[in-house]
Amino acid sequence: NSYQDSFEKLVALKKLCQDLGVVTTPALIEGVWVVPVLGWYHFDWDNEPDLQPPPGKKLDREPIPAESLATDTGACLWGNLKNGTLELASKLDLQNEEWGGWPLPASLQENLRNPRGQRKQPVITFSHFLPRVQLMPEKRFLFQPNLSKIVGSDFIRRRIDGLQPDVHVFGHSHFPWDMTLDDGVRYRSWPLGTPEEQARRIASLPQEVTEQWHPQAIFDSDSQHYRSSESCWFSLMYTRIQREPESCHLADYVAYAYSPHAPRVPDSIISPAGFLEVHSEDERTRREKYSGKSQRSMNREMRRTNNPE
Repeated sequence: NSYQDSFEKLVALKKLCQDLGVVTTPALIEGVWVVPVLGWYHFDWDNEPDLQPPPGKKLDREPIPAESLATDTGACLWGNLKNGTLELASKLDLQNEEWGGWPLPASLQENLRNPRGQRKQPVITFSHFLPRVQLMPEKRFLFQPNLSKIVGSDFIRRRIDGLQPDVHVFGHSHFPWDMTLDDGVRYRSWPLGTPEEQARRIASLPQEVTEQWHPQAIFDSDSQHYRSSESCWFSLMYTRIQREPESCHLADYVAYAYSPHAPRVPDSIISPAGFLEVHSEDERTRREKYSGKSQRSMNREMRRTNNPE
């Protein structure tokens, strides 16, 4: 109640960062450029078709609208601009200039004149929202298919396209991810997740490292990438199947909610680790410990889908 709207709160947040010495602009840190990219989602970033029923059929129920999925619909007030609009996303893209990230430092611009791999210093960029739709599971794999409409920004993508970093780190989706796309950029996400999401991860891959879920090293000043993780099961899935957003083959939990007669994508394709035998007594105990919580959270998601009110 102490701020007129979220724009005013952003100004206060910027001042707080300055007072605390928080770095919010591009910086060369131990031989690596780290570049924050600010942005906000807009619904039409999602350029893939809606959830597809089998030919000649209709969905049993429509997915929950995107605006009902986003807590910021009520928590963030942007004057007369609405969440999810291109106009608001464009306005918030300008925060990159307001916060001093752009124009980029001259030394960074000089570094970027060389192609990736030939630069004096590697470049890591990061954003909260997603720059590319390929970094999100297709709607046929989502409890809430319209989630894709509130996670990404073309404005962020344009800035990433201009920077051509070695690695781009993103958040928001809650899906561990590791994928190199056609632009040559390696995109990574390593979310802490909710307790329920953590339980599903551990039950599927009951290793000690999955339970501990430490911060993940991704890159070093010698331009060496760190290895991926089996926990990035959705991005790994796309090494086994093509991205086909127009397909009516649905994950079992999606078909259950929206189109029970749709053909299925086998669970073993989505997360094969969950079907593998454990390698030790510790892993067996860990899977048993988290399986109940994992299944309850899955059931809760399906009930929410069927009873959105």
